[in-house]
Amino acid sequence: MQSRIPPWLIGVAGAAAVAVATPVMAAGLSLSSPQIKPNAAIPASFTCDGAGQSPTLMIQGVPSGAASLVVEVIDPDAPHGDFLHWGLYNLATNTAFLAAGAAGHDLPGPATSVTNGYDKPGYGAICPPSGQTHHYRFVLYALDTRLSGQPDDKAALDAAMQGHVMAQTDFTARYTRP
Repeated sequence: MQSRIPPWLIGVAGAAAVAVATPVMAAGLSLSSPQIKPNAAIPASFTCDGAGQSPTLMIQGVPSGAASLVVEVIDPDAPHGDFLHWGLYNLATNTAFLAAGAAGHDLPGPATSVTNGYDKPGYGAICPPSGQTHHYRFVLYALDTRLSGQPDDKAALDAAMQGHVMAQTDFTARYTRP
């Protein structure tokens, strides 16, 4: 199903779920995409072989005590370990979705993107070496706080989240570059 939502629109809806006291996988928290199915191939439009835009991401089940959300898109198959394609922090807990291409536009405050593995802020298109298949993890974290300061890369973002993750969930998909 294709989204009919303009790419610049960031959707917001009411948050719901059960409070979680310790970091757990899922616990009702879910992240999905109408364009990218778990364990399936990623459409070229979200890669360097297409428009290179961020996909639509649907968020559900945010714990009631959460103060902010973090999204990471990671390539664990990169030669030097986890390559960050997108890191977004301080996303409002009532965010129901990020529309396709949302990363290429101003995000509503206080949501902020960190520098990706391409040394640029925002979403960096999925782009494994030609002929290779890489897997991509789309990860959502619910935090018990808004992150202060300005984490500027994956390491700083992960360090800032330490001890604040209430719940997390993810899905993995793959892309083989022609």
